[in-house]
Amino acid sequence: MRAPVASDLAPGLALSPGATLGRDVVLGANVVIHDGVTIGDGCEIADGAVLGRAPRFGPRSRWSGVADTDLLTIEAGVTIAPGAIVMAGARIRAGAIVGNHAAVREGAVIGPESVLGHCVSIGPETRLGARVRVFNNTVLGPLTLVEDEVDVAVNVSTTTRSWGADDAPDRPVVLRRGCRVGTAAVLMGGVEVGAGAVVGACSLVDADVPAGAVVAGTPARAIRRSERG
Repeated sequence: MRAPVASDLAPGLALSPGATLGRDVVLGANVVIHDGVTIGDGCEIADGAVLGRAPRFGPRSRWSGVADTDLLTIEAGVTIAPGAIVMAGARIRAGAIVGNHAAVREGAVIGPESVLGHCVSIGPETRLGARVRVFNNTVLGPLTLVEDEVDVAVNVSTTTRSWGADDAPDRPVVLRRGCRVGTAAVLMGGVEVGAGAVVGACSLVDADVPAGAVVAGTPARAIRRSERG
């Protein structure tokens, strides 16, 4: 892998010779673009963004990292806001927005026209569909699957684990099309929130939510029955 080197394309830009820039790409100051990054036409990469950095892991990490062939692809019309970090092996689809100081880990996919807010964290191999909105300070843990047109409010978190199950296998959270998750909700490993369902603010979700249902509380329970079942 070739290290980024100083470039005169923008103030303070560090650009690897192995990166590929499309047409009409706007680069802010102090951006770092690592080897193997591909940036599509018409993207805007704002000040201080870091693109394509390989992950670093501690001795207890459950993730193995990315191979040299796992490269970062940023499709046309994407906006990467100031201070965002997008790791090697991720893919940002056309027209998406990655917000200020957001982090997108290796293997993650951000769907077309989706929006990540300020300080959002997207875990390894998490996948977002089209037109998803993830609001500020939310953490979507590893392997989370989010279908199209889902809204996830501020300070939400998903995990692959359940309480008291430290040695259990990873079980991803699934958010089906058009569901909404309220502020500060916590979704435990293996939970599926059905299409069009609503999870109330500050809920702890430890069981599946049927399509169209509304749940709230700790633990979350139905406050309106699904219209589909």
